[in-house]
Formats: sequence, C-alpha cells, structure tokens
Amino acid sequence: MRIGELARLAEVSPKAIRRYEALGLVAPARQANGYREYDEDTVRAVAEIRSLNLLGIPVEETRPFLECLASGGEHVDDCPASLAEYRRAIADLTAQIDELTARRDGLVSRLQDAAHRNADPSPF
Repeated sequence: MRIGELARLAEVSPKAIRRYEALGLVAPARQANGYREYDEDTVRAVAEIRSLNLLGIPVEETRPFLECLASGGEHVDDCPASLAEYRRAIADLTAQIDELTARRDGLVSRLQDAAHRNADPSPF
C-alpha cells in the first residue's frame, strides 16, 4: 500500500510516517519507480507508535515496543524491554508531577502571603 493509505488506516499524517522512517522505526519496500510500499505489519507498527505517543512516550522511545512486535510478540508490551520503557516513562511523569506540584505549592504560598498583605484592614 502507498503512504496515503497507510496514513489513513493508522490515523497519522504522511509526514509522521516519513519521520518514523527517518528514525528507522518503519522501513518500507521500494517499488521500481521509487514509491514507498508498506505492508499490513507497518499499519500495526505505525498505529502502535501513535498510541504510545498519545500516552506520552516519545516517538523515539517506541523502538523496544516495535522490536517486541517484530520478534513475534502478540502485543507490543510482551517483552521485558517494553516493560522497562513503561517504567522509565512512568518515572519521568512522576518526576514532572513532583516538579509541577512543588511549583504549584510555591505559587499558592506566595498568593496567600500576597493576599494576606494586601487584604483590606478590618474596619473594626
């Protein structure tokens, strides 16, 4: 199948597919005229890249999942390397949440201090 059909089936743009190809995540066959030719396995791989990316896993970090599929895994996360990538992504998110929570707490504290200083004095 051509890139447009793959893009439609996997619900991504042709530009995204070209990026995945540039990263070595998908490798289409080439026809004699130079056109890319994709197979059904590529549809699954591209859909999985998209799904994982929507969960926050960077496209560049999806390789362990794709290798799991290529090695015969029924699911992209049937392999230890995939589980390790999930753990890494969760640890990254936890660190981001902790950082954002600390920033929010700092803002709340400053808001409370400022609101307290700027409160109208009680008329009594």
